[in-house]
Amino acid sequence: MQVEKQYTYDFKKVRINEDFFPTGGQITIGNKSRYESMVKRVHDLSSIKAPSTNERSNLISKSRLIQRYNAFLSEHSGDSVMVGYFRHKYASMLLVDYEIVKTTDLKTISFLVQELISSKYGNYTVIIEGLEKVKTRIDQRQFRKMVSETDRQIAKSLANHKIIQERLPGITQGMKTGRIKISGNLRKEFVVAATETDDVSTEIAKLEKYRTRLLAL
Repeated sequence: MQVEKQYTYDFKKVRINEDFFPTGGQITIGNKSRYESMVKRVHDLSSIKAPSTNERSNLISKSRLIQRYNAFLSEHSGDSVMVGYFRHKYASMLLVDYEIVKTTDLKTISFLVQELISSKYGNYTVIIEGLEKVKTRIDQRQFRKMVSETDRQIAKSLANHKIIQERLPGITQGMKTGRIKISGNLRKEFVVAATETDDVSTEIAKLEKYRTRLLAL
């Protein structure tokens, strides 16, 4: 029996990109180097590459891309962290860069959108675009389940960001007074300044817009 690799993570997220809102506990400050190593490994192992500016190299069929996608999932099913990143990165690539989301293949679009939801990386821009495409055109129980799971993830992201917003002033003051120690080689003044300018209200507003758009489906 294949044994799933176990990793221990806390919930101090390191944001990869301002448009991603991870909720699965897979990316942390303490494990950033491990995360970067894992990203490189996925890139090296994947047989799916980003579309090239050379059109001839992009003639691979959609069915072949999905075969390669599923083969990776099957081969590395024992590593949930790597599979989660692969789903996030490559389901998005297939939908957007290979423009599958613009096709009429609702089955494949639904599959890839579900993969993004399952990754828990919070790529809500692509998820909602895909859900809008398949709305009323796939089984409604399946559709409502996808919407519901996405809403749960957005709600979790919102709750986390509001907690951060509430606690940031106290953290900043604690670092200024020395009550909260700053480890590592960064200067205290730099860390305090960075914390003071870390306004999460923009991210909260973005998440609220995502949720409004989602609940309108």
